Amino acid sequence: ITGLEAVDWIKGDLLSSNDESWKSHLEGAKGAISCVGAFGSNDWMEKVNGDANINAVSACVRAGVQRFTFISTVENNLPPFILSGYFNGKRRAETAVCDAYPKTGTVLRPSFVYGTRKEGGVSIPLGLIGKPLESILSCPGFNQLKNVPFMKAIFTPPVSVESVGVVAVASAAGLPMQTDFTDADTGALHGIISAEKITELNKLL
Repeated sequence: ITGLEAVDWIKGDLLSSNDESWKSHLEGAKGAISCVGAFGSNDWMEKVNGDANINAVSACVRAGVQRFTFISTVENNLPPFILSGYFNGKRRAETAVCDAYPKTGTVLRPSFVYGTRKEGGVSIPLGLIGKPLESILSCPGFNQLKNVPFMKAIFTPPVSVESVGVVAVASAAGLPMQTDFTDADTGALHGIISAEKITELNKLL
């Protein structure tokens, strides 16, 4: 069995303090990955991107999960009134991960993640846009566009969903690697990893 057929889907509410149904599945787990996020009103984005992920971190700590990987978002220099709830929530969650897992927590900061998106019975090949953009924005000259005021989140090269997935699993599993982002004692990934570094690390795995 491969792919989605190998996944056990468990429904739970990260924003509810009364929902204990999903927490028993953390027992005995060595690593956890959170890719929880949402768009909407600023209040809603603060709750989902921030509070929900912070609650996940707390639950993993209580269950004794050894490693935690958080799929965050690219560092941005947009004006503070643009998507403030989205970015503030993500940053609060990042802080929670780094505080709770100082040596075994990993924060991935991809930009636009491309792959094949499923919407109902329709497959949307985002790679047709993402892959060429990644190549263009990684070229000398073009890769400096992200330094233009307010453009960092927009002109950081896209990242493939495969790269994000591989690096996320490697960090949550504690696979040993020789990089600048590995712990001196365990040799496993940890810390904050940028979009460009995600692509580089995927090539080493």
